[in-house]
This record gives sequence, C-alpha cells and structure tokens, in this order.
Amino acid sequence: MPTPQIIKLSEFLLNHISQMHTESGMGPAIDLPHYDMCPRDYLEAAESGLNSTTKIEKTDCVMHMKQAMECQLNTLFDFFNLSVFKKRNLKLEKQLSFLHEAGVFNRHSLVRLNAMRNKVEHEHVVPNEDLFLYYDLVSAFISVCEHIMGYLRFSSMAFDIYNDKGEPIGGLTITYERSGPTIRAEWEISNATEYCTANMSNHEEFAYLFRVFLLLPRKDFLSLNYVVSQVNKVSS
Repeated sequence: MPTPQIIKLSEFLLNHISQMHTESGMGPAIDLPHYDMCPRDYLEAAESGLNSTTKIEKTDCVMHMKQAMECQLNTLFDFFNLSVFKKRNLKLEKQLSFLHEAGVFNRHSLVRLNAMRNKVEHEHVVPNEDLFLYYDLVSAFISVCEHIMGYLRFSSMAFDIYNDKGEPIGGLTITYERSGPTIRAEWEISNATEYCTANMSNHEEFAYLFRVFLLLPRKDFLSLNYVVSQVNKVSS
C-alpha cells in the first residue's frame, strides 16, 4: 500500500497538474555511462541478419537484439544509479517490469523477445517469427531511453502553479539523488508545504515517484487526460 504522503502527492498532482508550468532544471548534471559497446552497436550487428535465410545468421540476429536491449538497460540503470538491479541479479523480466511500472516502456513485447532468445540459446530453436517487428521494438526502446537520458541531465526540476488570474499560488520541486538512489518531491500550495521521499527499499513507491519524475518534464507534449491517467497509477 502507498504511504499517506504518496497519496497526498497524487492528490496534489491531480488537483493542480493543469496549472503547473515548468520553471527550470537545476542541480548537478548526471553523467552518461561509457562502455566499449553501445546499444546501437549491437542493433547494427542484428540488422545484417534480418533478411538472412541461414539458420546461424537468424540466430545471431536474435542474440544481438537481446544484447542491444540488455546494454540499453544497463546504460539506463547506470545513468540513474539503479545498480540494485545488478546486485540482486534480477531477471530481465523484473527489470522490464520496473520500467513498465515507471511508465517508460511496455514490457510485454520485449519479454516475448527474451523468451524467443531463451529458446534459441537453450533449446537450439531456429527463430521463425517476424524479426523485423522485434528489431523495430528494440530500436524504439533504445530511442525512448536515449531521449529520457537526454532531457533528464539535471537532477532536480521545479514547477510553478498559477491560478486562473495568473497569480502564483504554489509549486513543486522533484529531485533525483543518485546516492541511494532517492527521489524527493516537495510541494507547496496556499503556504502549506508537504514532501515525500522514496528509495529502492520500497519498490512500488520508488517506481511511482520515478514515473512522476519522468512524466512532468514531458507534460506539455502530452494530453491532460493521459497525464492524469499516469498520475492515477499510485499502486501500479
């Protein structure tokens, strides 16, 4: 169950999201991790096998797509210092489930790709599914993650709230602290201040605050109904 403060944050957002205006991004810039191979290197290797009719090249294509997805997951988790996923040796499905809960990407098709890879690797099955479809899905997943890391280079974001007369009546600041990691949201309305924090000790609450942290910078590009539907997912 979500804590009372998480519920208060959700209610605050539902009541004021339409009045919020982005003020600024601030705090220390988050550095991008660097590897010898990047996700698109693996994706490029997979591309050569898409039209192949040979068993080996089709098999290699699936393996490269899986490597591209795993490399992108590692990059994203390192960017946000979510190394807890590596320390716990969580299965890929669990990692994708977290991103699904945070509203990053729908996990279902990527889980199916992993299932196909398992058959290729452990049951020595030659893939006969539409490799182009999975290639496009992995490519889209990588693009989404790249954009997230691009517009979230700052660790803290501030939003002002105005009434119908254009007068400031409050605000919200949400901060991602890589040490931990911990997410803190602090909001004020009518001179009353509240805050909530979450870390990975509470998976569901952290995922919700992570969802909010990713959602708010994009709200001006999304419909109000969609933003409200995402804010409403307090216990998802």
